[in-house]
Amino acid sequence: MFNLIYLPQPLTMIVTMTVVVLLACLNYTVIWFQNRAEAAMPWMIAASLMSGAAFLARAFLPSTAGIDVANPAILLGLACVWTGCRRLDGKPTIWLGLVAAFAIWPLCAVVPGFIANGAARFAVSYLVAALLIVLALWALRTKRRIRPGRRFAMILLGVEGTVCTLWGLGQLATLAGFADLGGIAVNLPFSALTIMSFHLILSFAFVALVKEESERRHIKAAQLDRLTGLGNRRRLDAQLEQATFEARASGGALSVIMIDVDHFKAYNDRYGHPAGDACLRAVAESLAACLTRRGQEVMRYGGEEFTILLRGAEEAEAFAIAETLRQAVRAMNTSHEDCAGGIVTISLGVATAHGAETDAFALVAAADRALYRAKDDGRDRTILYRPGYAAEHPLEEGRIRMSPGLAP
Repeated sequence: MFNLIYLPQPLTMIVTMTVVVLLACLNYTVIWFQNRAEAAMPWMIAASLMSGAAFLARAFLPSTAGIDVANPAILLGLACVWTGCRRLDGKPTIWLGLVAAFAIWPLCAVVPGFIANGAARFAVSYLVAALLIVLALWALRTKRRIRPGRRFAMILLGVEGTVCTLWGLGQLATLAGFADLGGIAVNLPFSALTIMSFHLILSFAFVALVKEESERRHIKAAQLDRLTGLGNRRRLDAQLEQATFEARASGGALSVIMIDVDHFKAYNDRYGHPAGDACLRAVAESLAACLTRRGQEVMRYGGEEFTILLRGAEEAEAFAIAETLRQAVRAMNTSHEDCAGGIVTISLGVATAHGAETDAFALVAAADRALYRAKDDGRDRTILYRPGYAAEHPLEEGRIRMSPGLAP
């Protein structure tokens, strides 16, 4: 039954394969020209070209010569797919892997009788191909939420890897005498159809994946403070909105810490703005290093002020974390002659809300009032918000600004 499945004519096969390769290359090239920073695209173009070279070699070269050229080209093409998946997420190129993928076929070809044994050829080809596809699939793994484009590419690689593994194992069974798939493997243009469909579908899946990743990077860049590398006010608004929703839904606690670098204007005046920028970066790194649990994040509120969200943290825990942050900045031992202790210090205000009572604007405002109380009490200290502080420290006009979705 399998032996009855053939492509209609050799010329039809050649034309079809060439068109498929050109379409895949065109798909990748258009995206690459739109954004030359996409390091994955040249590797995917190379993968398609390697497959095209393999088709032409099998069509126009004598049987043995065609096999010796086509199989290394196919494996190198899959190695390029693996590399493209790595480069997509900024992982380095493993050049030794590329060399090994290309060299494994010539090494096997020198074994007497290997080329003449169809089952042996297909076993090596498909099992090595399966390994490269699994490596590509592994390179696409991520701790982030898996978006549709990445999921599509991973499913495609998973299906192709499974097919290659099963077919390769079937050829091993033929070699061991447990089955007889050798004739099927030689006569059926299985590999050509598989590789053609794989590269055509992968080209569209990968383009969708690259667009997704590009959009994610742009959104992330828009939410980063360029000076400190922390999240900016846009990210703070987004994270605060999400954290408020989670607290209301779960009935859990949400704590906010507002932080101010003490006498920072005097620091800039005395040491200069470049030194002030370096000081803010050092403080940001110190704060971020203290937050190790999931759901804890420090963001730059503006100027010399920072805000920390602590999902699920009760008041006592939030106060303890704030004190750890204060001591960590003191431990930097950065000179500041205008501070009482002669070093850079911070003041902190802490506020906590629970469940349905959680209001983003009110929570930030409460932490801000506690921060002002800490500054009034002499700075370099942590203060928990108490209701009486609202009258003592009325908010300045425009002092707390939130996104429309967070404002009361």
